[in-house]
Amino acid sequence: MVCVSNMSLHGENIYDELLNREDIELIEEGCTSNCRICDRSLFVIVNGKLIKARNEDSLLEKMNQTLRGR
Repeated sequence: MVCVSNMSLHGENIYDELLNREDIELIEEGCTSNCRICDRSLFVIVNGKLIKARNEDSLLEKMNQTLRGR
């Protein structure tokens, strides 16, 4: 799940990448009520777990690790 507001603030490139991935089901929410995190970090929610990072590369790496079960 992605917060569209967060993606527009911090992660336009990763958002485009997530849209094109066939190995995930991308659910878009206008707001996920994680405003404190949204102001400071880029984040996604994977299988109910909030994953945050300071930049797109780090977020993608953390997300992929979570998807692989690490």
